[in-house]
Amino acid sequence: MAASNRVRDLETPRRKLDGVARPKVAVVNDDAAVLISLRFLFQSAGFDARGYANGRSLLASPLKGAADCFVLDHRPRGPDGLDLARRLRRLGLRAPIVLTTGFRCVALETLAGAVELVIPAPRVDEETIRQLMRLIDERRLRKTT
Repeated sequence: MAASNRVRDLETPRRKLDGVARPKVAVVNDDAAVLISLRFLFQSAGFDARGYANGRSLLASPLKGAADCFVLDHRPRGPDGLDLARRLRRLGLRAPIVLTTGFRCVALETLAGAVELVIPAPRVDEETIRQLMRLIDERRLRKTT
């Protein structure tokens, strides 16, 4: 699907964000083209998307604690996405974590509680955006109750 079609497909979830604080998404991917593409798609859908080339740069960022969601590459250079997810949890960060992967067996790792959602890499579409918004909304509700 062409990028312009993907952006148009994301307009529906964006309308939901009008008048609400834009969710902050931290995207980690060591492939620069994929990182740029994912940031563009999330920004087009109304998210405040920050990109990181690797887990170390995310962990070093003072903005990591403000993220409403993390989208992590499963197999980047350096620590893998599952290791990064575990590190984020050990830091006390409870924002939903999404793992992008080409390996289907990784879905079993969600049972361990490290990540909430596994999507085929690097597929982000309207349904993925809806799932992220649901996860973020659930987290926001838990924080207010």
